[in-house]
Amino acid sequence: MNFRRFIFLFATLLILLLPVIWFSAPLWGAKLVENILVQQQCRDAVVDIGGVGWHQSHINRLYCKDQNASFELDITDADISYTLAGLMEKRVEDVSLESAALNLRTTSESNAEAIPVLTTPALLLESLPLSSFHIRHIQLQQQNQQGEVIQEIRGYARYSDQGLSVALNEASHLKGVQLTLEMNRENGVSAALSQGDISIIDVQTTMRKTANDLTVDGETDVAIAPLFALLKPWLNMSEQQMEGVLHGSWQLSLPAQSSQPLLQQLDATAVFTLDAALHRPDSDDAHGKLNLNVSFQQGMGAWDIVDGSQLRFGDQEAMHADLAHLSGSFALTASGWSAAIAENSALRLKNIRINDIHIPSAQLRFIEPLGIRLSNEISIVQEAAVELMVPTAESQDVKLASRKISLALKQGSLLTPSGSFTAAAITLVSPALSLPESNLSGTFELSDKQVSVAGNMRSKQHGEQLNWQLSRQLSESAWHFNIAEKSTLQVKNVHLGDQAVSYVNIKAMRPIAFAIMPKGAVNLVNKTSIALVLPRLQLQENSFASRGLNINLHQGSIFSPSGSFVASGIKFTTPTMKLPESNVSGSFDLSKKQLSALGKVDAPEAGVHLVWKLKHIQAKQQGLLEFTAEQLTFGAGAMDLSRIIDSHDNYAIEGGVLDLKGSVQWQKNRQQKNNMDARFDLKLSGLKGFYKTNKFSGLSGNLHFNVDEKRLLMVPAVVSLDRLDAGVPVHHISMSAAFAYPFAGLANIQINQLKAEALGGLVSSEKISIDLARASNPFLVQIKHMDAGQVAEIRRQEGLQVQGLLDGELPFDWTSDGLKMTAGVLHSANVDGLIRYLGTESVRNLAASDQATKMVMDIMHNFHYKLLNIGANYTPDGELKMNIKLKGKNPEYENGRAVELNFNIEENVLKLMQGLNMAGGIGGAVEKKVQKELRKQ
Repeated sequence: MNFRRFIFLFATLLILLLPVIWFSAPLWGAKLVENILVQQQCRDAVVDIGGVGWHQSHINRLYCKDQNASFELDITDADISYTLAGLMEKRVEDVSLESAALNLRTTSESNAEAIPVLTTPALLLESLPLSSFHIRHIQLQQQNQQGEVIQEIRGYARYSDQGLSVALNEASHLKGVQLTLEMNRENGVSAALSQGDISIIDVQTTMRKTANDLTVDGETDVAIAPLFALLKPWLNMSEQQMEGVLHGSWQLSLPAQSSQPLLQQLDATAVFTLDAALHRPDSDDAHGKLNLNVSFQQGMGAWDIVDGSQLRFGDQEAMHADLAHLSGSFALTASGWSAAIAENSALRLKNIRINDIHIPSAQLRFIEPLGIRLSNEISIVQEAAVELMVPTAESQDVKLASRKISLALKQGSLLTPSGSFTAAAITLVSPALSLPESNLSGTFELSDKQVSVAGNMRSKQHGEQLNWQLSRQLSESAWHFNIAEKSTLQVKNVHLGDQAVSYVNIKAMRPIAFAIMPKGAVNLVNKTSIALVLPRLQLQENSFASRGLNINLHQGSIFSPSGSFVASGIKFTTPTMKLPESNVSGSFDLSKKQLSALGKVDAPEAGVHLVWKLKHIQAKQQGLLEFTAEQLTFGAGAMDLSRIIDSHDNYAIEGGVLDLKGSVQWQKNRQQKNNMDARFDLKLSGLKGFYKTNKFSGLSGNLHFNVDEKRLLMVPAVVSLDRLDAGVPVHHISMSAAFAYPFAGLANIQINQLKAEALGGLVSSEKISIDLARASNPFLVQIKHMDAGQVAEIRRQEGLQVQGLLDGELPFDWTSDGLKMTAGVLHSANVDGLIRYLGTESVRNLAASDQATKMVMDIMHNFHYKLLNIGANYTPDGELKMNIKLKGKNPEYENGRAVELNFNIEENVLKLMQGLNMAGGIGGAVEKKVQKELRKQ
């Protein structure tokens, strides 16, 4: 094929193809525009192109509704004029619209963000991609979620010869919103937004043009209250009110001719003044004043917040922020806008309240400039240092103090920063405890997926260190707080009731992991173990010491934990008692409605093994404690009561076995008062010991005690004693005894069926009732066949021997002054008796010179009596008066003539008993000396 034939065929094909393209242009053009609208997130798109020409096209209708149904655009009868050369430069000559309707619908999520653009009218008009347009009818509707029209604005817009005129009015409303805008290249911009006769926004600019540059002066005034009222439906702030004024003025300067980017040649200065208040129904009002100076020159700018700028929440005593110490710079670079907060800029705050936390004052200071780049995201362009000063933070009775908190920020996103921090001299003080002065340091990292903070806290004085980590996956609601193994925290001045502990060291024996839930719940997510170390505590006159306490915790809520514990080497001493060194162990579960715990107490040196169990129902405020201790052995190598109770040598238990079983119940009554009932069962087996100068052995019996808020009661129980030696040995004692002690009164003692053997005879009493609240408590003691020789032996009178048996009754009375006896009688039984009195050496010497004394000695050295009668009276101070009557004979005196003798004896029985015990004084003194040495060990 030659070249001419090819040219002919190509021209013929082109002639045939061009009409096809031309007449089908409305079809493929409409499809092209529809695809573009779909790409711009239009859910429904309708394009009807009436005709396409070389210089003008007509669009019958262009319709678009976005995917979220938040806006709907409908344009009808649009004429577009252009040239082919202009289209190649992306410009059109003229646009004329019959009508343009835009419906805006309020959605559940409103976007209140806007990017204001300030530039010159010349730049704005030159940037329009057309020479003129005319919109005859503009309709703007605002609809609610149900599609109901709540506001409608109508108007027109014209643009030609680089002059723009816009007028919009709220339809069917005499005092509706009005917007006018006049913009031209020569005179600048004049814009006004009003409502009725109220001016909302007023903008005025003037332009001065010379051969070398273009200068624009601008000024604006904004009334915030009516503007806020217009914007509230779009901002979801219907319950709030805002008022105030905004004033701004600026000057822009550009070279008249330049081939460089305009912003690189722009010189500008601006001053803005804002005085506004935001009223909120559910929180404090916010009041703000801002005086801002801005300058810009050839791509570089600076901003400075000057004196008088502040932000306040609530009244004058509420939170106050001083903004007058903030300044910085900004710039336009190839990668976008950048900004910086200047070195030593500071934000000063007063009276900060976060929930119930009060911070009197704080300061955020930028030690180094904080550079920020504004592009697709806000980024920190270089490492920066920030210093936070929070002298104190208070919450109720808790006070937290620090000297300085320093932050080192790394390069990266400002919204998800990372870096390190240090906090110096942190202290915490509360009524219950305090933390020693410590230093805190660590790192933090925020990303779009998680927040992570890790660090350590070290005590300045003792060096205890707590290593921890706090993190949260943003897809989750819980924070995770971890404490490393071997971390130690010292807590000082811990208050237990009215007592204080100087310090407690808490050590994590295993890693601890907490999950902190949104509503304040804190869960332990792993099994762990902690150790507590206490100092030797001096609680007034009481002393407590322990080698340590270990607590094992199970998974679950930290406020209702479960686990086990071991406390070793516990020593407790009071002025009157010294408990043997003990170990306490057990388990507990506070996670259920019924709280429970059980365990044991072991004192190896004392042979004590006590088992206990506790239950408590929190909702009903009722509970039960049960305990058992079996085979508590007293004596050498076992429990020594004299070492436990500092009796000052008054009493001791030197042998025997004790079994203990008891329970304590408590419950709140309807008047919200605590009721407590306790029961103790004691089984005594062969107890041996002494009380003051009285020795006893073989004490046995089953004793049952009941205790409530009002009294201590021992129910009737049989008690027996093998021997009681109070100067006069008493054997085989048995009785039924009961005891009642009202805490607000005096004790009541009941003894029934008392039986004992003393001085070879029997001692008994049917009933002894002693109520210390009564002035008199009489009771009778029966004496039967008591050996008169043993009675006489009590006084240990030299040269006196007595044979015979005595019977009688001793009427005692326990009074408020003490024990007394009136008209007691002892008499000889139906058996003849014998008295042999040889006298002391002094009496015998007296008899040699005194006839009366000699006569008595002659009668009494071998006196056979048929009647011996003793009358006795005893007073509480120990004075005993006895009247003794004797009837009988001495076969060797005057041929056995019958003789009757009367004697009166007065002596102090208490002193006599002390004297009788002196015989055993040496042995007793040796024994007590040994006991003292044992207590010192």
